[in-house]
Amino acid sequence: MADLVTGTELAAALGLPYAPPYDTALDQVAATAHHTLLNVLTTVDTAGDPIDHTVHAWDKEAALAVAQQVWASRQAPGGQLIGTDLGPVQTPHLIGPQLLTRVQGIVKPNGCWAGGGMVG
Repeated sequence: MADLVTGTELAAALGLPYAPPYDTALDQVAATAHHTLLNVLTTVDTAGDPIDHTVHAWDKEAALAVAQQVWASRQAPGGQLIGTDLGPVQTPHLIGPQLLTRVQGIVKPNGCWAGGGMVG
């Protein structure tokens, strides 16, 4: 299966050039989002056939949401986002339960949610 999100797609979503010095980091973040999302998606349909999630727009959207949050967390000074009032943003687990809930909201109505969490 191809990647659910690529570095090029992430660069376009973030308004960044897909060129050095960003390209390697964008590819790493896209790969992280791809593998994170595969942990919570169903792998086979009701007939037992493998599911290619790359053809589902909702799965690609969820992967892009994960990638954007990973990118934001990597770029934040000290790993913590700063708000417009220069105070820390009160979302310490951007890649935790809040993001998992967002992903679930995107993919579950379409039957791709496997349940469980991102751990394991």
